[in-house]
Amino acid sequence: MAASNFDPYKIFSPSAAIGFETSQLFIGREPLIAGALSSLERPGGSIVIFGERGVGKTSYARIVLHALQGDMSSFRPKAREGKKKYKGIWCEVDGGVRTTEGLFYRLLNPNLKRASSFAGVFPKVASEIKHKYDRLDPTLVLAKRTKKGDANEHQLAVHGIFEEAEQLIESLYGDICPVIFVDEMDQLDDKKGLGKIIKSRSISFALIGISDNFEELVDDHPSVTRKISGQFLVPRLNEDEVRSLFSNATSVAKGQGADIRFQSDFLAAIVEDSGGLAGRCHLIGAQILKRHEKDVLAGPFNIDLRVYREALSVVDSTARYAIDVQAKKLIDASLAEGTNSWPVMRELATFQPEWVTIEKLEGKDLPAGVLRQLKSLLKRLEKEKILDLKDKKCRFSGPEIWSEVKRRVRIGLDP
Repeated sequence: MAASNFDPYKIFSPSAAIGFETSQLFIGREPLIAGALSSLERPGGSIVIFGERGVGKTSYARIVLHALQGDMSSFRPKAREGKKKYKGIWCEVDGGVRTTEGLFYRLLNPNLKRASSFAGVFPKVASEIKHKYDRLDPTLVLAKRTKKGDANEHQLAVHGIFEEAEQLIESLYGDICPVIFVDEMDQLDDKKGLGKIIKSRSISFALIGISDNFEELVDDHPSVTRKISGQFLVPRLNEDEVRSLFSNATSVAKGQGADIRFQSDFLAAIVEDSGGLAGRCHLIGAQILKRHEKDVLAGPFNIDLRVYREALSVVDSTARYAIDVQAKKLIDASLAEGTNSWPVMRELATFQPEWVTIEKLEGKDLPAGVLRQLKSLLKRLEKEKILDLKDKKCRFSGPEIWSEVKRRVRIGLDP
């Protein structure tokens, strides 16, 4: 019998971060969650959450937010009576928010009554500051700074209103500690400005972004680090956690009346091909279930290496598949002039998407002609945004590039 409530995007979450309602899809990171909660519960403490793209930073941060608020007792016991409570405000850096002033302007919006603003979390504060906020000119607030870096009158006013809102929270909601979560922090143009704000405020922040290290996200005076009570590098999933992710998906599918069974050859392949990137696992899982929805509903449906390879060999523009379209275009463009770079990329794909010394690459079994022009090939691939080069080391410019190369190698799409 068909499962009427079957939805691949509730068994896997390829296009949205995991949160409170989908927390059963979240795997591992328990020690990291405990560490973040402990750091944020220090008076005025702020944290930085960083790591590579697709590793699950946003999902991890959302779990921390809900656990901090006491929504998830499995991660954090409910606060004892008389103890301070926490409220999180979630804000994402995007095209409309690229500066500190833009970030505060959105947070302070008294008409934005949702969890991404003070109005949705602290309505009394919003009503108190509304008259000042409404006098702001958004064009001037969001304007670029002058060459001297001077803020205009409206940009300065935003900071003043934010400071007033901070004081109002303390006086009107004395038993609640606010924590502002800033996702996509790496897209913020004025990171130093936010660092200075963290240094001088009592409100806590959780800054989330793509980065190899803490300093790239909070590039400011060293004294700012004293306000950072925790730095959390979100790692890739290990082999056991990848397998647990798909085991959990089986249980979630069963709740929808679908019987799916991941076979050992598929699990071995996905452990290798995903490199522990949670986002990659969810994309591939959703792709397979969507493509084989009728078979899944007729169940039981065995997902083996054959099914996996078939899924990877087809690109459907109407669905979001594991293949990153931009990565594919970049690789296609690189190979259009010739295939000398392909052996290099194929060898790099045997490593996880991490820094590899050029010396180690030179020791690989590459054609003599490729070895003779290796450095020029690497520079060309860097120019074409396929690779990053740094201190005699190289790596793919993103895990999506690495994943696409791995896909081509696995299904025999060598040029």
